[in-house]
Amino acid sequence: MALAPQYRVDDPIQYISRQDSAFDMDRFDSEIEKMRVDGEDSQNHAVMRYYTGKTRYSLKADGIKEFFDEAKGPVIFEIKRLTRKQYSEIKNMIEQDKEPSSQELAFQFGVKDIEGEESLKLEGPNTKAKFLTNADLDRIENAFGRDIFYEVGQAVIIASSDLSAEEKKA
Repeated sequence: MALAPQYRVDDPIQYISRQDSAFDMDRFDSEIEKMRVDGEDSQNHAVMRYYTGKTRYSLKADGIKEFFDEAKGPVIFEIKRLTRKQYSEIKNMIEQDKEPSSQELAFQFGVKDIEGEESLKLEGPNTKAKFLTNADLDRIENAFGRDIFYEVGQAVIIASSDLSAEEKKA
């Protein structure tokens, strides 16, 4: 049975990378192992629900914030939902087996700000186009590596998908 949403679908979409040093991986691994031993479904763990997009990447969802050390200052990718046209274009790319390119494009269209990385001043979201420029992408790649485009881009795609039946009821 699906869990009722523990967040609002209009909450800000805020993504923290699995690789962020503020993420308490040891605690997470320990809790997942305990759930397995106890015969519980690990997919219901707050962190699993967050990273699979079942919370639409809301940091207000039950239990998620406690896994990030605020003192270490997690880097938060502020995401906006894709427009219908952007989402359709990206879904078409996925259907044509162009998944890495689709994730990069979703990242470019969907990331509106990055909190916690003071050296990154994004130009694109403040322009008429409202999406990241190539210069923005170069600075982001230099700061985080190329894989961040795929990880966060996938989150943008999931966050932009249609509402589930449970979300429509909430």
